[in-house]
Amino acid sequence: MLNLKEIEAEYIFVLDDCIDNTEQLIKSYMCPDNLKIIHCFEHSCGVARNLGLSIATGEYIWFVDGDDWFIYPNTVQDCLRILRETQEPLIQLKFISNFFNRQFYSMVWQYIFKREFI
Repeated sequence: MLNLKEIEAEYIFVLDDCIDNTEQLIKSYMCPDNLKIIHCFEHSCGVARNLGLSIATGEYIWFVDGDDWFIYPNTVQDCLRILRETQEPLIQLKFISNFFNRQFYSMVWQYIFKREFI
């Protein structure tokens, strides 16, 4: 199971028009030292992502949505290791879906970017 408390990083959660217990759930899984939660009521993932990006200070940016999940528990650690070793400006992850009978190309959540690249 992915444990975000064990990964040293800056985590910015932009809750776009969120009215459920998502904030409490996030706080229960995260260390408050590296956590920022922002509320946005724009009904737009682009506005929410730009808001998070405007306050981000980390070296890498990954836009992960609430319906995304990882089948491999070391995804974050392995991607960061590869990015640091290769010095590439981004890495593209494979998308697997059991719910859609179509392929996705170049979706923002498939990439981890160097912040300076964006």
